[in-house]
Amino acid sequence: MWVDPTARGSGVGDHLIEAVERWAVERGATTLRLAVMPDNSNATTLYERHGFTDTGEPGDLLPDGVGRERVMAKSLAAV
Repeated sequence: MWVDPTARGSGVGDHLIEAVERWAVERGATTLRLAVMPDNSNATTLYERHGFTDTGEPGDLLPDGVGRERVMAKSLAAV
């Protein structure tokens, strides 16, 4: 997910996450998973605010060949 910098801070990310959660619940999903760049603290904060937590799993390898994406997940049982 990417939000244009001019729209950041206006709730667009919140609305997108909420829409994806509704869509997933309607289709019977029980968990949402995502990967985020480890240095993207704004996105990480947004996801944590919506109940996502770090899974501890290694994400995809980054272009530097050393770092990995951060994998996060959220249970949809309470949504």
